[in-house]
Amino acid sequence: INIDGTRVVLDCCDLLGVRMLYASTCCAYGNNGVSVNNEESPVAPTEVYALTKLIGEEFVLASPAQHSILRLATFYGPQMRSSLATSIFLEAAKRGEPIHVHGSGEQTRCFTYVGDVVSAIRLIMDNREVSGIINVSDDRECSVLELAEIAMEVAGRTVPVVHIDNREGQIERSRIDNSKLRALGWEPKTTLEEGLLRSLGLTLEVDPA
Repeated sequence: INIDGTRVVLDCCDLLGVRMLYASTCCAYGNNGVSVNNEESPVAPTEVYALTKLIGEEFVLASPAQHSILRLATFYGPQMRSSLATSIFLEAAKRGEPIHVHGSGEQTRCFTYVGDVVSAIRLIMDNREVSGIINVSDDRECSVLELAEIAMEVAGRTVPVVHIDNREGQIERSRIDNSKLRALGWEPKTTLEEGLLRSLGLTLEVDPA
């Protein structure tokens, strides 16, 4: 679906002269050994999903038209998929159940709030001269263990953290350079703490002083 569907949509866009914004993934960088990944970093996908997204990127880049490829980081927010670690950790903490962490928990991600992703997409959509690959990501690198701690803090409950077998295809480190997007005037507005609170339907209390 990812491969053939992307090709069909791209062919239609090229036929009609319509610009395409292709939602790809920062998982394309995989375990490439690079400490901070920019758009020129080598790709090393560890899962089929990321591989299919990369094949879609190849179609887009081969088009004679000026399309945009958005490499989206791990994003989260209200009504997010229940399979995301951000959702699983919050729900476990809310229920007072253990948080299960794959492997050491030292693997990192740049968790990005969905509202910031949307603002980035709108900015790129409005800038018709922007083409090629653009990272869409917060630049805060957060470990899975740190995410578990923040989830407990947000939920207001401390629960055990249980380490289980590492997940096949695990990306050990993901730190994303978003300077290309920032150069367009974008910046992430929502911290991980505030974003997780919003995911629970809560807001961050701000000291008026």
